[in-house]
Amino acid sequence: MKKLGLLIGLGVTVFVLVIVGIVLIVGYNGLLNKKESVDQNISQIAIRIETKDDTLSEMQEAITDLESYSLEVFNMVTAARAAFATAQNSGDIDQLDEANALLTEAYDSFVVIIEDNNLANAVPGYLTLIEEIHTTNSLLAQSKRDYNDAVYLYNTSIKRFPAVLYAKAFGFTAEYNYWGSLEDVA
Repeated sequence: MKKLGLLIGLGVTVFVLVIVGIVLIVGYNGLLNKKESVDQNISQIAIRIETKDDTLSEMQEAITDLESYSLEVFNMVTAARAAFATAQNSGDIDQLDEANALLTEAYDSFVVIIEDNNLANAVPGYLTLIEEIHTTNSLLAQSKRDYNDAVYLYNTSIKRFPAVLYAKAFGFTAEYNYWGSLEDVA
């Protein structure tokens, strides 16, 4: 009888140890998956911010090019129009002819600048870059929400039973903070 009691006690102990081992393994793997999810979401945020930086750099280049060409054309057209206004007020046919030549030169230069620098596509390209920024901002906001969700799941998981009993022993701590305020992730 003692042997039977000892065997039952040993069986129950082994059974309990197996259950505890399974709970620890499953719990550890679950916490590890949640921690990796948080890290993955941080990576997604970094990618979105890098995309935003790249797009802003492209916009800056487009604006810089467009600005220099626009200024050149603007100055040329302004000078031609001023010459025309002066010629028109004077009534001098030679001045009108010179003003006409300046206007024609300004127009031709305007067309050449557009053709040479593909400015005909600059504004639509600029609008495309603006749309990319809006899209990137939306994706970034979603990535921040996903990050906060992952942080919530991870932080609450290490505080829940039974993980609260072993999480710290395995090195899982609430090291992650939420991303900004609600306005930042809306």
